[in-house]
Amino acid sequence: MLEGILGGAPVWVWPLLLLLLFIGYKASRPRKIPVILFYCMPLLGLISISSVTSLPFQAMAWTFFAAGYGAGAVYAHALQNNWLLGKQDRIISLSGEWFTMLVLMIIFWMNFAGGMVKAISPEIYSTPGFIAVFALLIGAASGSFLGRALRVIRYSRT
Repeated sequence: MLEGILGGAPVWVWPLLLLLLFIGYKASRPRKIPVILFYCMPLLGLISISSVTSLPFQAMAWTFFAAGYGAGAVYAHALQNNWLLGKQDRIISLSGEWFTMLVLMIIFWMNFAGGMVKAISPEIYSTPGFIAVFALLIGAASGSFLGRALRVIRYSRT
């Protein structure tokens, strides 16, 4: 069964996983990055849009996604303050953290699991409980990128 699940995934999924693991690992180290990269972080949350649009009961799915997105943004905004070390010109100094890896893996594996459940058990995929949990979790992970970017914007103005 595991072979069927892993082998049934599109080929591009595995290079994407390696890229996300690389990005998450790099984030675990202290670094200096251009501020513009942080401003683009919310675009990573767009990875989830296609998964949410494929869910049944769209009004419910988007309601839970929006609630998760907002909660994730608020939570990550507060957390980001722990990792900001300074700003010079257009460069932000950050301490290492594993939160980025966690969020990227949540988004990747939730999308993977959603596709798997849809293929294996469409009945479960279309239950309100699955839709609520899926949309809430993937929304929170996606929203965290917006919260972190907003904190960097706010920091750069102080």
